[in-house]
Amino acid sequence: MSLNNKLILTVLTLLALTLSSVHGAEILIPERSDWSPPKEIVGLRLGPQGSWDNFLPGAITPCTVVKLSGIYYLYYIGSDGKRDHDNGPAHRKLGLATSSDGIDFIKYDGNPILSWSPSNNDEEGIFGAKAIVVDGMIYLYLNTLSSKNATTDQVWADVHLITSTDGKHFSEPVLVLDHSNAAVVGYGDELGPTGIMHNNGSWSLYYFAKGLHVSDWRLCLATGNSSTSFSSTKQLLEENVFYGTGGDVHWLSNDKILMFFQKRSDRDRIEVYTAPAGKPDKMSKARTWDDFVHGEGITVFLDKGAEKWFMYIRAGNKTFVRIAPIRHDK
Repeated sequence: MSLNNKLILTVLTLLALTLSSVHGAEILIPERSDWSPPKEIVGLRLGPQGSWDNFLPGAITPCTVVKLSGIYYLYYIGSDGKRDHDNGPAHRKLGLATSSDGIDFIKYDGNPILSWSPSNNDEEGIFGAKAIVVDGMIYLYLNTLSSKNATTDQVWADVHLITSTDGKHFSEPVLVLDHSNAAVVGYGDELGPTGIMHNNGSWSLYYFAKGLHVSDWRLCLATGNSSTSFSSTKQLLEENVFYGTGGDVHWLSNDKILMFFQKRSDRDRIEVYTAPAGKPDKMSKARTWDDFVHGEGITVFLDKGAEKWFMYIRAGNKTFVRIAPIRHDK
């Protein structure tokens, strides 16, 4: 090998080692100034009059984003109109949109991919969802609304799990958290997933709980050794009236996770929390971004391969995306 070739090989080796070191370093929490201005996702505009997704407000949407085989899968909630008795959203269902870049999405032509109406009540449906990919399998946790009959205006919410290997076709729902189970912290009325983590065989499901009192919204955590069996639940933080949207779990390093939340009491504020991966209940003090969201819901996706953060926001009947570069702790 010539001297020049050896020199080139040495430089390339050092460069590879440098890049490996940088990408192995802890990912820094993005600053609010890192985020691009919102860009509307045209492919997620409302469906035509009378379609299943002609109305978006009244649900946690966009719900969640995962990436599988280079494709982004964004799950969202749609409604076909307003209920007669209170003008709330009727017949909420789960839909899918896909993208090759996380920015320009196309609705799946097989939408809606899931309906939920056990009593044929127009207030029943799917209120929200959170997903995670483990070993090529999508685990999608649903916030399902059910009622006793077709005419009552009283509903309750449980958490069900569906799974898929292609992001489009899912297994039958399995009940994971039961609102009527007194052993579940916050039981009594509504339970809904906010984030999910899998770590060395352990599963951690962050969820909101409305509980027995209307104003008593809490952030809680369920833990267990399988995707469907959570043996322990507890309330996190001290305050109630906490939950809004967000809560997706992001790995900053091998032992540190991060979550973004939007509060019900201040929808323009973002609260950023970290926690040790081995102790997901030990959440940090919040880092707050005031006057940031300007919408009614967020979901965040960390794409380490593309070196980007994606934040999806709904404002009225439109969905927007903001992007921030990944920065590493050197």
